[in-house]
Amino acid sequence: MPCHLLLRLQAPLIAFGGETIDNFGVIRDFPALSMITGMFANALGWRREDCELHDRLQSRLIVGARLNTPIQSLTDFQTAQLGKDDKGWTTWGVPEERRGGAGTYEGPHLRYRDYHASLNSTLSD
Repeated sequence: MPCHLLLRLQAPLIAFGGETIDNFGVIRDFPALSMITGMFANALGWRREDCELHDRLQSRLIVGARLNTPIQSLTDFQTAQLGKDDKGWTTWGVPEERRGGAGTYEGPHLRYRDYHASLNSTLSD
């Protein structure tokens, strides 16, 4: 007998990250399979270094998704003033540094991040 688990994800803002190019972080309408795998792995107490466990779990998952409510895209403009010894955080584990010399620290570290904003005013249902 097949087993199913229905997850209902709701939030006023949500972002299923896609490719990031330079300082622009785009989003997808639905979570990637790796995101769902990571959520289950986290709930199971696995560490991100448990690659074999993650691979085995992900190879067994079949995921379907749908949007139940209308959404609109929202872009967040983020700035941070970095000093010479500061580094920008990256998801791939390598600190981001500025390569243009001392003058590049005079301006802020810029990022654009997209989100889906719920057009519903409440989260009840």
